Amino acid sequence: MKRSIWGWLAAIGLLLLCAACQATPTEEAVINLEENSFEDIILATSSPEQTATPVQHHDVPAHWTEDIVLNDGLTVSVDCDILTGDGEEHPVYQISRLAFTDSLVYQAILAVFPDTDGIREQETSREELLRKLELAERGAYAGEDKNGNPIWTSYDGQEDDIRELQAELEQVPAESTYIPFTPENLAIGDSRSFAVRANGNADVSVRVTQASSKNSLCMNVCSNANIQPESWVLDGDAIPGEAPHMLENVTITKADACSLAESVLARLGRTDMALAESESFKARCLDSWDVISEGWQLTYVTSVPGTEAVNYRYYANSNGLFHQEEDAYASPWSQERISFYITENGMEAFTWENAYSMDAIINTDAELLPFTDIQSQVRKQLKYGLSWMTDPVAYGFGDRILVTRILLTTTIAKLKDQQDIACLVPTWAIFYIGSGQQGNGYDESLLLINAVDGTVIRS
Repeated sequence: MKRSIWGWLAAIGLLLLCAACQATPTEEAVINLEENSFEDIILATSSPEQTATPVQHHDVPAHWTEDIVLNDGLTVSVDCDILTGDGEEHPVYQISRLAFTDSLVYQAILAVFPDTDGIREQETSREELLRKLELAERGAYAGEDKNGNPIWTSYDGQEDDIRELQAELEQVPAESTYIPFTPENLAIGDSRSFAVRANGNADVSVRVTQASSKNSLCMNVCSNANIQPESWVLDGDAIPGEAPHMLENVTITKADACSLAESVLARLGRTDMALAESESFKARCLDSWDVISEGWQLTYVTSVPGTEAVNYRYYANSNGLFHQEEDAYASPWSQERISFYITENGMEAFTWENAYSMDAIINTDAELLPFTDIQSQVRKQLKYGLSWMTDPVAYGFGDRILVTRILLTTTIAKLKDQQDIACLVPTWAIFYIGSGQQGNGYDESLLLINAVDGTVIRS
């Protein structure tokens, strides 16, 4: 799948988090207050005691139609509805990074697989080794014959792989052994891969990775699988030589899949998360490309009530706009996401990325800028940020940029000189794509503007 080469300001945002139910935060926010800063603005009306008049919420038009001329040969065409959600208030929260501790991972595993009762002592089970040996002996996938049957061939190092797997098999017991499933026995540390017994004695692989800026917790019923969205399969060549087709074996409904996912989120205490993306997926064996299952992948993101939920994964890879950014606000935070792969057999995979904790309410109802100010900022950012594009047709963008969606969402705004805390803030998301890219496999790009102070939010 092609990715837009001009991307931009992608968002990062949304969050909250704790594995168990979190009470509404009441602690005092710790932020730097300086005149005319974002921090100053959100504190100015943070409580009725601090303002003599109620917060004024400006009207937002339902639709925006305009042609914005940026430079010779390039026009931005805006012709789309403006989605504001159904929220009457616009709170701002203080958040901090959340580590995947032994206790948190323990609670998360029980939320996803409630019948978990043991941790496997062996890194790899005998069954997994036998499957690896079978695949090594079969060889590498080399396409299909004229009848559509897979072709397998030898590969460099095949004999060495077979010998190593046979040697491992001699050391592994016929039956896996388990220790009690307790937080103390997890011993996560910075990272760890292991398996737990769940789902009627089936092993579930678990992988925890932690770094200073990103972390993740992944669980998979099939540890040797790759999932592919229907959109890739429809494009063709999801695997070499495969013809485009729709997924026809998804037997669970989206509603039932969402119900299961949201029951897990409730057990995690993450009712703040909302569905941002859903698509039919198929799971394939990584080594053989055999289809294992078909179902739904659902992606949930933290969403302040009343705003639109957006997954920014595909908008954070590049930045075609040129902007200067103060060092104090550098190193943006990645968006928190929880994704599920669910089939008729139930939960097949779970991924939790970039965990955060909501620590305090900075402002229960922040005053947003008039939308006319946001429109002015959009024009300014496009004009100056894309001033380098002297020949858009030659770059493959076409002669026009098309604004396709505008909505009020939630993202993370950095606080000046703060590395350990940030803000969850209402944000305007403006999606766009070049006329020469639309319909050719390119993703939309994204401009994010802080709805409180009008600054650009970057990923």
